[in-house]
Amino acid sequence: MLPKSELIKQIEFMKTQIQELEPGNKRSMFLNLYIYSNQLDIMNQVVLKPKSK
Repeated sequence: MLPKSELIKQIEFMKTQIQELEPGNKRSMFLNLYIYSNQLDIMNQVVLKPKSK
């Protein structure tokens, strides 16, 4: 499990790779990981977010 700061660095790295790489398997891999990480972030905000009173 990565600390949040390291996870953010990794996500930024994926964004950079997506922009720099030519279309192909490696770029697709980073794009899919980036999409997945965004879906997890949305789930964390909606599902795991502490309920306010």
